[in-house]
Amino acid sequence: MDRKTFFFLILTIIIVVGSTVILTVTVILPNDPAHRDTDNDNVNDNNDVFPEDPSEQKDMDNDGVGDNADMFPSDPAASMDSDNDGYPDRWNSGKTQNDSTSIPPLIIDAFPFNPDEWSDEDGDGTGDNSDEFPSDPEEWRDSDGDSVGDNRDKNPLVDLGFTLTLQQFKVTDRVDLLKWAQVYFEVSLNDESPQKITNDGKRWNVRLGNLEVIEYDFTYDVPEDTDEDVTTIEIVMYDHDLFFNDDIIDINPEMGSNTLRIAYDHATNTVSSNGSSHGDQGVLWYSFTLPRETEPNADIITKAYYWRYAGQRWEFTLDIPTKVFERYQNSDVDRTPQNDAHPRRDMAAFVTIQEEVVLDTADALAQLASQQDFNQTTMIDFVLRFVQNNVQYKGDDETKGCVEYWRYPVETLVEKKGDCEDSAVLFASIMEAMGYDAALLFYILDDDIGHLAVGIHLDTNESLGHHVIYQGMAYYYCETTTVGYTIGELPPDVNREPTEIIPL
Repeated sequence: MDRKTFFFLILTIIIVVGSTVILTVTVILPNDPAHRDTDNDNVNDNNDVFPEDPSEQKDMDNDGVGDNADMFPSDPAASMDSDNDGYPDRWNSGKTQNDSTSIPPLIIDAFPFNPDEWSDEDGDGTGDNSDEFPSDPEEWRDSDGDSVGDNRDKNPLVDLGFTLTLQQFKVTDRVDLLKWAQVYFEVSLNDESPQKITNDGKRWNVRLGNLEVIEYDFTYDVPEDTDEDVTTIEIVMYDHDLFFNDDIIDINPEMGSNTLRIAYDHATNTVSSNGSSHGDQGVLWYSFTLPRETEPNADIITKAYYWRYAGQRWEFTLDIPTKVFERYQNSDVDRTPQNDAHPRRDMAAFVTIQEEVVLDTADALAQLASQQDFNQTTMIDFVLRFVQNNVQYKGDDETKGCVEYWRYPVETLVEKKGDCEDSAVLFASIMEAMGYDAALLFYILDDDIGHLAVGIHLDTNESLGHHVIYQGMAYYYCETTTVGYTIGELPPDVNREPTEIIPL
């Protein structure tokens, strides 16, 4: 029996006299609610909290979200968890952590699209699980492992310092009347108090022309957060005089100086001279041992992004796996999808919504915006400005040496340049990853020039400017190539309906 119609009972009484029907009575009884199932989900309406939704039947926490869709069915404070890491994306309407019935109470996910991160104690945009300085908003990575963050570190790939080895020396000419010298050295850094270097507390007694081996090591650890660009090392070679002031033995080949001054450059981890120094009165052989430079992580491409929006300067860094970038870069795909047999499908394929790098980008933007009073519209403009500022407009002929070349979002995030289809595909991917409904808008302009923009669907009565209608829904125009355009603002040369609307 069809449960969507009224259940009724037909009672027919027929009295027959001979072959003649005398009376027929039909009684229709009202439908029994215990048997009604409006959404045909096999749960009767009087037991179904969502009688018109076949996918839901119960709402254990009474938060208005059915248990099947509710990621926290026993907690009325939240219901959504995009990355399924146990931390909700946001509170339900009118709820806060105080309404959470979980033990311990639920915590909002600072990275709702990243299952590996959920907290950012210092608010620097890097999750605590990967932040090497989780309590310092100015630092998050220490590439050289010297306990000083890369942002403060004068050279983030080197634990700055050196070992100066005085190897051997020779006195080649008289310093005074004697044919020998009583030698010791002083080494000073940055013109500060010198350190005296002797032969176990004594001086080296050497005759002219004789080679004397020293092999003395002088080690210095440069502060990683120094404000100085160089450390200046001065080496002075002395001849002790019993009755007068000690004489400086000239070991500098340059006129006007008899001491040796060497500069250790912090940024390049190099010294200005290394090996030997020959002066008018002596020769010093020496060597520097410099720290090994930490190899940059070849597996990761780190990119920094900067832009301005709502009177503020915004920034974040993104670690992109090299293998992921190379996979897209070497992808065997037609880079002119608008010319393919199935342009809608092939253009849409460049929008990679589930790519981890795209999700990380969406996460970083959402986390930055989380402390702002952004509504749906201003959030769209926020992301739009990010793309406009960080993708430098360059034609494919200039960057790739061809007429047309569509990039995947990961390629655009790494190369930070491209033309309209590259910035549009990146923007559409981020917006879709954030849960917005986006579509690609493909135009053929004058002289058969193609142009790609993005439409974002919003259910609103607010006037947001130019939009196109697709399947009865309004998609508001977003221009990604020029800084300053906001949602619904149409460039003057895009003055017609799109040739193709490509749903995603």
